[in-house]
Amino acid sequence: MSLGISLKFIPGVPNEFFASFYPGLGTALIVAGATFLANWTNASEAQ
Repeated sequence: MSLGISLKFIPGVPNEFFASFYPGLGTALIVAGATFLANWTNASEAQ
C-alpha cells in the first residue's frame, strides 16, 4: 500500500496510470470480498 502511495509522488508516473489502476483495484477487492463472504457463509452452514 505504501508503494502505491509513494508512486503518486514520483515524477514521470502519468496520472492516466492511476486513473485506470484504482478502479481496477477496487473492483478486484470487491470481488474478493464477495467471494470470501460467500465461501464463509457456505462453510458456516455446513457445520
